[in-house]
Amino acid sequence: MGYRGTHISYHHFYFHNNRVLQTKAFAVSTTATTVGDGGEPRGSTELDEITGHNCSMSEEDYALFANVVLCTRKSALHYGGYQSESAFLNTLLCDFVCLTNLSVLFRLDENGTRRDIAQILARFSLLMLGAEALTPRIVERVWGSNPITRRNLGGPRGDLALIRRRLISLAVVANNMFHLWLTTPFNDTMIIPTEGLIHVPPGMRDILAIVKDNTSAIYVREPLHDGQNRINILLNNLRSNSTDPSSLPFEDIVVSWFKDLLLGDDQANDQTGVDNRIFQAYGYTF
Repeated sequence: MGYRGTHISYHHFYFHNNRVLQTKAFAVSTTATTVGDGGEPRGSTELDEITGHNCSMSEEDYALFANVVLCTRKSALHYGGYQSESAFLNTLLCDFVCLTNLSVLFRLDENGTRRDIAQILARFSLLMLGAEALTPRIVERVWGSNPITRRNLGGPRGDLALIRRRLISLAVVANNMFHLWLTTPFNDTMIIPTEGLIHVPPGMRDILAIVKDNTSAIYVREPLHDGQNRINILLNNLRSNSTDPSSLPFEDIVVSWFKDLLLGDDQANDQTGVDNRIFQAYGYTF
């Protein structure tokens, strides 16, 4: 069911330029396989791999995924820890609001503040940098390197393909929702007006400028963008402040962000985002 020109409580598809924009992360049309019942794992196809389909999870499995992969607040009913459209979208908006508030309204030397900002930036990177930040090798290096984590996420065989497909499906929706929030008034109000970008770090502001462009919209059964133009923004920020630009392979950088700040959040502290250079990549200055 769809409604042209309006979005009904996040429970319906959104018509955009006379096409269906993918705005629903947990609908059967998203989580089911695209074609047939073949492939390995069973039911997967090549199209599933690039669109994030065939990613259905039980509530228990998704709660573990949200905790270990997305690093959302444990037992938070309306914040990402549950398999619902509103919880996921609230995570995106809450991160955005928290980032702008933490940057302006709170003391940056208050214990835990810089850690919280770094974790938000890591989650933004996971969901908004595109397919090149979600390659099988990156997923393997982050969540497959620990045998216990791998077994918990991927089952007895430690198959992480489901984790990657789920991430891609969420990244498509995250991309599209930010696109709508930046471009489309809801009840005559822009969710993220232009002035709302003043207090986000420059790297995020530049990435959201790309997301705002109509070419960034991802329609149903289209692949996630590779995101190279977004990644280049962060790499350029890093290289402009590095004495050896050749020593900054993107894969190693993003693996450290995900490992240090999402998977290893219990060990993260206010220095972590400085040491792994996520603040530098996004242009944060303290």
